[in-house]
Amino acid sequence: MKIKFLGHAAVEIVAESGLRILTDPFTPGWFGPPAGALSYGPITGPYDIIAVSHEHPDHNAIAAVAGNPEVVRGMELRGKGIVNIQGIDFWSIGTYHDNKGGKVLGENSILCFEVDGIRIGHSGDIGHVPTEEQLKEIKKYGMDIFLLCIGLIEKEGERLERYVIDTEARIMNGIWEAMKPIIRCLIPIHYRNAKCDFRFITVDEFIKGNPNVRHGYQSDMCFFPAELPPAAYIQVLPAAL
Repeated sequence: MKIKFLGHAAVEIVAESGLRILTDPFTPGWFGPPAGALSYGPITGPYDIIAVSHEHPDHNAIAAVAGNPEVVRGMELRGKGIVNIQGIDFWSIGTYHDNKGGKVLGENSILCFEVDGIRIGHSGDIGHVPTEEQLKEIKKYGMDIFLLCIGLIEKEGERLERYVIDTEARIMNGIWEAMKPIIRCLIPIHYRNAKCDFRFITVDEFIKGNPNVRHGYQSDMCFFPAELPPAAYIQVLPAAL
């Protein structure tokens, strides 16, 4: 199985069979207020399945992708257990977009699926450390690779950027610490860089001081179940677009 980080929250997964899955597509352009602009290149297809974690416009731009893929929506799968689509098992775990029970930014889902024996979770815009009940549900199904959207915008009140960054970094590192005993690899996505000027933390702010980090020089990597290490690590991939 190959994973390719396209940009923002969009990730391409290609199975050994050739089946192609795309997560959380975006349309380049302006999103806001209070977000900003995405200047990644457009996403091209074709894809067999598009998996959407939640229904925000920088995550669910299905119409921007060519072809006629089958669409899987994490918000619709919550509570339904495992659903098989084109030979791929999907399931979803309900979370929130903020750390206030969804009162500020609404609900979210961790959309999960298994490809070639590897269980992948896409965090969507999770804005809090998973609860014990949510962690129990994650453990129930298992998760090997976690695609974590580390950027989190807080809309409540007027925030100085430094305060928001500190808050984001604390929450995202809390998520990493909570997930570390469960997963084998975390891939950070959805962060501020030269092609995303959202008021997010950068990947460097997320990994600062963490010794368990590997840097890839290409945007894609192949993963095999037998080669996943026993201890969890963070794998940074540059965006392809």
